[in-house]
Amino acid sequence: MYGISLASSFIIGAMVIIQIAAMNATVTDQLYRSGTERTAIEVAASLSQLLESDLRKMGLGLEDPRTSIVAADSTSLVFWADVDLDDTPEQVSYWLSSPDSAATTANPDDRLFYRTVDGEPLADPALGVVDVEFLFFDGTGAQTTDWGTVRSIRYTIAVEPPEPMDEFDPVSAVTSGSVFPKNLVL
Repeated sequence: MYGISLASSFIIGAMVIIQIAAMNATVTDQLYRSGTERTAIEVAASLSQLLESDLRKMGLGLEDPRTSIVAADSTSLVFWADVDLDDTPEQVSYWLSSPDSAATTANPDDRLFYRTVDGEPLADPALGVVDVEFLFFDGTGAQTTDWGTVRSIRYTIAVEPPEPMDEFDPVSAVTSGSVFPKNLVL
């Protein structure tokens, strides 16, 4: 009789320990996921603030603001702006690298997002950016590739952690915005 009670106690005790371990693993996973998501959101917000600050200054200091944009496509943008407000326009470049540029990270989708001012990188490239898109609009709101008619720029930045937790349910943050550089209004 005592042997059965003792065996039952061991079984019940083992089940309780297994449940506690499973709950601990779930809590740890959720804490890591929450921290990773917060980091992705912070990176996206930081990039968005920097990009918007530069775009608002587009054309500042130029005699003809229609020459502000030097080159652009959906994932890169080169333009003139007086970003340091010293009355001398600088050439600002943003571009998204190819996926193999971030081959040292575990995330197969992330890339490096670069920013240079007059050809000099002012910080390390942003890690974890998986997509960037620039769209350009004229004064009527129509999408355009005629850089002399651009009056607003819409951007989207998607960020995932360089070390993804789950390939089937990735943590990501997406930020987007529209900027209407006041210097482009003629």
